[in-house]
Amino acid sequence: MNTLKLRGSFGITGALPTDPYQSFDRLTTVSRYYQGNDVYQFAYGGFVNSNPDLKWEKKQETDIGLDFAMFNNRLTGTIDYFIRKTDDLIFNVTVPSPPALFNNTWKNIGLLDNHGIEFSLNYDVIKSSSSSFSWTTGGQFSSYEVVLTKLDESLKGSYVGATNLGTPGQEATQLTRAVEGEPIGLLYGYKYMGVDANGKYLFADKDGKPVLANANPERGYIGNGLPKFEWGWTNTLRYKNFDLNFFLRGSVGHEMINTFRAFYENPNVATSYNVVNTKYFNPAITDAQIYSSLHVEKATFVKLDNATLGYNVPISKGSKFGSVVRNLRFYASGQNLFVITDYTGVDPEVRYQDGGNVLAPGIDRRETWVYTRTLTFGLNLGF
Repeated sequence: MNTLKLRGSFGITGALPTDPYQSFDRLTTVSRYYQGNDVYQFAYGGFVNSNPDLKWEKKQETDIGLDFAMFNNRLTGTIDYFIRKTDDLIFNVTVPSPPALFNNTWKNIGLLDNHGIEFSLNYDVIKSSSSSFSWTTGGQFSSYEVVLTKLDESLKGSYVGATNLGTPGQEATQLTRAVEGEPIGLLYGYKYMGVDANGKYLFADKDGKPVLANANPERGYIGNGLPKFEWGWTNTLRYKNFDLNFFLRGSVGHEMINTFRAFYENPNVATSYNVVNTKYFNPAITDAQIYSSLHVEKATFVKLDNATLGYNVPISKGSKFGSVVRNLRFYASGQNLFVITDYTGVDPEVRYQDGGNVLAPGIDRRETWVYTRTLTFGLNLGF
């Protein structure tokens, strides 16, 4: 053992709001009109109520950690256990109008408790001055849980932060729930149990038996949008003048609501949209599209985020070329090289929020677009 250090920290900080002036009445453009002479003007209207009692969020964090180095500093690592409490959480709450002027008010709604463990290890697997080959590897791991531990009295009994599937026609289809005393990330809806002989959806009732949609099936929790743990693994290998560096990363245990499928994976939408055809598509369905656990998928993934292969050209300092060029390196680099996942959507990456709503993770919206795979070839010259 070369180093062993136990450390701890505690602090409370204020957190900057996402937008300024959240405690005030604010205006936005609601329409525009033609003034004449090829000039258009905008009409403005309110969209959020004032709240003079709005306070800063307070983030209180306690951390206990251990740093260590072993085997002549070839193995180094850190382990941290943290508790992060976000008090007076600022959130855009939906309120009835009237009596309020508008349907939205920024409020301090309660307390979020985030606790978990993180550790990282780095090891010089092969390290020798007499060897032409070396290998250094490192790994990171994190696991956490976020709980809405306290909710403002005026909001108790409501599902604050609940979000919906959206337009067209699905504004009343609730997707998530945040409940006092429960972890955030709870996905909500019908439990899918197949289709009947007529191609109609079957969902679980309160006794777990399959019933049709018009027989009042039970809604419940059908997944969690946050992962059980996340990890990363980086490697650097060198052999003579060659070097290779790559980074693998993954998230394990989270589910995702695939809204592409929830809207478009149904034969009945073919007259209006292109039908999404995944391994879950059932051409025998005759029912209208109904959101359920059928559209919630396991989204565990492994990604090769980046890799670089390089070659350093040997240069003789006594040569004419060496008197001008100090070093010359050719390399090839790639980003987003591959993804391994069972998720059928565009990207299995964890969605930690939904349009700024931190109480509704786990929703893959239709605006998601594919990541670009990039290949770069280049050289580095040193004079």
